[in-house]
Amino acid sequence: MSALVEAIRRAAPPPRWRQRSSVRLAADAGRRALASAGDPDRIDLVVNVGVYRDQNILEPAMAPLIQSRLGPLGLRKDVFSFDLANGACGLLDAFRVVDSLMRAGSVRRALVLASDVDPNPGRSQGLAVGAAGVGVVLAAGDGREGFRAFHAETFSKHAHLYESRVEWLGPARSRWLGRSPGHAIRRRAVDAYAERCAESAALAAARFLEARGLAPEDLDVVVAPELPPGLPQRLAELLGISEKQLASDPDSAGTCSAAPGLALEAAFASGRMAAARRALLVAAGAGITVSLALYER
Repeated sequence: MSALVEAIRRAAPPPRWRQRSSVRLAADAGRRALASAGDPDRIDLVVNVGVYRDQNILEPAMAPLIQSRLGPLGLRKDVFSFDLANGACGLLDAFRVVDSLMRAGSVRRALVLASDVDPNPGRSQGLAVGAAGVGVVLAAGDGREGFRAFHAETFSKHAHLYESRVEWLGPARSRWLGRSPGHAIRRRAVDAYAERCAESAALAAARFLEARGLAPEDLDVVVAPELPPGLPQRLAELLGISEKQLASDPDSAGTCSAAPGLALEAAFASGRMAAARRALLVAAGAGITVSLALYER
């Protein structure tokens, strides 16, 4: 039994007067996805893949905090939840983990969440991440529809092109930068990063499809976020496919872990996924790491 997408919803944009919170965004997206799928009592697992989170919290895991905020559609208290962090590739990695658990028969239904916010507005350096959240309900299908295969590949020779880390800004440095003391994210991306992401994604996709006995033209739709910007269009050029085969979402630009979910949600909302017999989901991020998922019906 492979995993299939039962429901996928994005969080509503937070009001300007409310402090942006990754926990609130993930919980809102989760509530929407659960309301669409129905029967939250049958959820067996919650996985959170958000990276840019409230106040850069590392422990405890964010997944239980999000789970506790699901409100009236709250889950059973014995539902296991955990975080899985791998940047822009985290969502597809979570799909892979859930799919494996469903094939093993230990999970029947899971809620996967992704959300992004600027953890320290006014202190972050080089970080311009938009507030976004996505919730996905995955269910064990009968094999006629769902994920067929996954692939992940890291091109470590390009690792130096992108860096994002948490640093302590002491009093002296914070005064020099015009910021208050405390932890802050420092992000740096070289201009060549976007092109190398596209090239790495195209190479990984070509290898993945060839191993499955497929060619790019066998795909009905390629779902890829605008992360980095221009990735879908450049990927189409490198793979030699038509832009008509692409499905993306401009809102995915400037986000991170939620980006692949926003593109996938848009593909479902437009009917592209429902009409596709074979779809390839693509994500690329720091590393450079590429994650791929083949979805068929």
